[in-house]
Amino acid sequence: MNFVIKSKRLLNNTYLMIFCWFIFILSGCVSQKTTSPQGVFYGILPCADCSGINYELTFEGENLYTEKIWYIGKSSEIIQHSGRYEVLQDRVITLIDKPVEHGMRQFAMEGERLRMLDLSGGPVQGKTADLYILGKEKPKDFYLGETSFR
Repeated sequence: MNFVIKSKRLLNNTYLMIFCWFIFILSGCVSQKTTSPQGVFYGILPCADCSGINYELTFEGENLYTEKIWYIGKSSEIIQHSGRYEVLQDRVITLIDKPVEHGMRQFAMEGERLRMLDLSGGPVQGKTADLYILGKEKPKDFYLGETSFR
């Protein structure tokens, strides 16, 4: 009699393990929603031949973006470009319609910040690496041309 009870318990445990394994396998097959950036990100980026670059990147619905760039002290022109982006591996944003050689086209999502990536898609290295971070808050001296956003 003890043998029959132990056998039933073993069989029930085996079924439970198979069921849990099946659920585990199925959960891996369910596609997860890709995280998309939202809102506006700002940064003042380093510039080799000017005082800095005021950079604003706005993400809109349907994988659309608009960027505004102003080279401080070099030109009064604000460069504006709109296009499409994609998110790879739930963390790397690529502005897909910008040529690779122009740079400023890939960003790594880091919580509420974006880290601009270099031409090869890696993080910028060196002393100025932390200056390539865009945030949701406008930097203290951020402005685009004649319009100030202080």
